[in-house]
Amino acid sequence: MGTWTPPNSQLTEEAAADLSASQFMIVKKNGSTGVVLAASAEKCIGVLQNKPVSGQPALVFNGGQGKILYGGTVNDGDLITSDAASKGIATTTVNDYVVGQANGDWVAGDIGEINLCLPHRYSNA
Repeated sequence: MGTWTPPNSQLTEEAAADLSASQFMIVKKNGSTGVVLAASAEKCIGVLQNKPVSGQPALVFNGGQGKILYGGTVNDGDLITSDAASKGIATTTVNDYVVGQANGDWVAGDIGEINLCLPHRYSNA
């Protein structure tokens, strides 16, 4: 019997800026013009999986297992939000937007695994 692998949820949007150096970073919608990098704990749509320049298709994962560039030390199971540089960091701050959950222990600069989920606000309730 084979192993079942759940499909990743992804979408394609136009890059509204040069994102060629931003693979595996957290992105957000930029109105109706496409996607750009997300700011600290900002509402986001997922993690960029390719290296588009402005006007090219940006492949964004927002569900399933993916890769992310971490901006700090995270532990397996930590909830992940964006830092000011659009990298993944752990959060326990109420109302931060969460993009997923760390799948493993990682440090700043690592391209590590994340279990992506549709972005939502953190709540400790």
